[in-house]
Amino acid sequence: MIQQGDILFNRVNSIPKTAKIVKRSPKGFVFAEGEVTGHAHITTADIELFEHNGTLYMRNALPIEVEHEEHGTVTVPEGEWEVGRVVEYDPFKEAIEAVRD
Repeated sequence: MIQQGDILFNRVNSIPKTAKIVKRSPKGFVFAEGEVTGHAHITTADIELFEHNGTLYMRNALPIEVEHEEHGTVTVPEGEWEVGRVVEYDPFKEAIEAVRD
């Protein structure tokens, strides 16, 4: 597992066969945009990005760099990855909530 702020990259054995391809934006591939700051987790590397039931998946043949204005750059080795969000549990509310940048 690799973490960059509120984003997690978890290695998977395969990407769901029914996942749909996500097209590259003019900025690159965006994994998540900050709800508070407007910053983004992004790569300009040559990858394949997919979406399945609201979850992103990535396939990269070479190690890539993922950039973020506040969290710095992380390197993700080649492979197939699920792109997830960090969550926190609030025992007083008995709720699980996504951590937001």
